[in-house]
This record gives sequence, C-alpha cells and structure tokens, in this order.
Amino acid sequence: MKKPFSHKRWTPGLLNLLAWTCLITGLLGLLMRYGIRDRVPMLAAVFYALPPLIIVMLFAMSSGLSLLPPCRRRRGQISGLLTVVAIGVWIQTDFVWAKADDQAAPSFRVVLWNLARPSGTDTSFIPALQETDAQILFLVESGGQTMDRQRFWESHFPDHHVRLFASQMTLLSKYPIASVRCTAVGEGTWIAECDLVLPEETLSVVAVDVVSVPCSGRRRPLDRIRAIAGSKRRPVLVLGDFNTPHTSVLFEEFRRSFSHAFEESGGGLITTWPYFLPVLALDHIWLSEKLVPVRTTLRRTHYSDHAIVISDIAVEGSGKPVEPGTVSDA
Repeated sequence: MKKPFSHKRWTPGLLNLLAWTCLITGLLGLLMRYGIRDRVPMLAAVFYALPPLIIVMLFAMSSGLSLLPPCRRRRGQISGLLTVVAIGVWIQTDFVWAKADDQAAPSFRVVLWNLARPSGTDTSFIPALQETDAQILFLVESGGQTMDRQRFWESHFPDHHVRLFASQMTLLSKYPIASVRCTAVGEGTWIAECDLVLPEETLSVVAVDVVSVPCSGRRRPLDRIRAIAGSKRRPVLVLGDFNTPHTSVLFEEFRRSFSHAFEESGGGLITTWPYFLPVLALDHIWLSEKLVPVRTTLRRTHYSDHAIVISDIAVEGSGKPVEPGTVSDA
C-alpha cells in the first residue's frame, strides 16, 4: 500500500520551492540595493534585512539546491553567476581600502562600543576597553543611570571623567566635560550633547543611540542629529549606534558636511554587527571639518554582538599631538 505522504514525493518539490525562494529574495535584495534602498520607510526593513553578504548566501544556497536531484542545471548556472555578482557587490560595498596616514600625529583616540546591556556585576569586558588606551570612550547599552553605575565606571577608569546619559549611554573622557544635554527624538532615539575641553581646542560631541525597530522610520532622528551637529560652531564629533547601515540613503546629507572615520582611514570589513557574522555597519563615527581621521580599526570580541570601533583623530592646525605612547596602534 502506498504511503500518501511519502517524503520521497514531497521533498523534491519543497527543495525546488526553497531554491526559487532564495533566488527571488536575492534578486529583490539586489534591486533594492540599486533602487529605492531605504527611501520608503515601509520597505526599509527589507533593505536592512538583505545586506550584500546575505544576498551572497541566498544565491549560493539556490545554486546548491538546484544541483540536487532532480537537477535544475540552468537555474543552478544562473544562481551561480548571480553568486559571483553578489560577491563583487559585497566586496565593493562592505570592504574599505583607505590608507591610514602614518605620518600624521593623532590628537586623541576615540572608542565607540555597544556593550549589549551587561549585568551590573559583569567586569569581563573591562580589559578590552582599557587596552584601547583611549582618551574618549562612548558606550551604548552600558548599564543603568544610577550612582552605583557611576561608581563602577569611576573605579575602573579613575583617570576619566564619567557622564551617564539616558538610554544606558555612558561617556568616559580624559578631558573635562561641559555643557551637557540629552534629548529624546520620538520613541527609542536619544541624543546626548556636550563639550570636551581639550588642551588645544574645545570639541563638541553629539552621541546617539537610534531606535532599533526595523520598521521605524530613521529619517526624522537622523535629520535631527544632523541639524544639531550642523549647528555647532566648534569641531564636532558625531558617534553612536545609528542602527542604520552605512549604505543608507539617509546618510547622503551627512556626507556633505561630515566624513566617515572608517571610510576615510579604515581597512577591511566595515560591518560591525553581529560579531560572529558581521553583515551590517550600524556603529559610526562622523567627523566635521578640522577633525581628520588618521587610523580607524574594528575589534571584534565575544563580550558584545557589536564590534569595538577605535579611531585615532587629529585636530587640524593644533600642532599638539598627544604624548608619545598615549595613542598606540589598535
């Protein structure tokens, strides 16, 4: 007697459907990447969900499934060709070949890291931060805004001024912190502003944590961040977890006034999340005129799903680099 639901009957059909789904989804990702991208808020989640590396994996899976019996050779060839094209897009989009300026003397080092909400007693990640030897550290999802947390950071970074902001944001600075302000934009986006009094220059800092909900529009918070940063009369350092990839159309206005630290002085893969399979660049450091990125690197650890962004920055015309040994290669 025949089994009505024999796996030998439905497995080939299911694999065929899966192969077509991977192929069509990959094509959709390519079309969006070279089309509307995240211009339309309702479709932005699709663009964010289909970064180049995911598109490569979709085409490769379609090609592999097409070679299983019954073999769909033509579809396999098309999927294989698209895999090669997608690899080219991935390399062009997510790899940076900027050359670090080894002749320039950096004025200070900045660290940006989303700590992914460590527990109040967790200190395992502290050495990774201390090893960066940075003058300025901005940490997202770093713990609560309590006196206990204040004392926690002060005990581990006694040479730094500590400032806690809403939304579990923390600023550690070897330079005095002044003119502090923190505001919310919509639901889930926070913008912290302050001035750092460097020996040669007062530096304005705009530090952010942008809403992470995929379907939530990013244009309003990013426009607000750009407006605040653009209103500063001093050199401006804009940094944080933007939860928006570097290829977003919403950064086109940013690039007219600010330079991206990794794009200008980094080397290798620009993506910062997640650490085990980095597909999206969500954590960014933007610099206004007079601030020059000398060298920017990423450090991936198991302490957080975000990479640590480390950038050595020079202040044009300052003529006062930090003391030898204070800023070292990351």
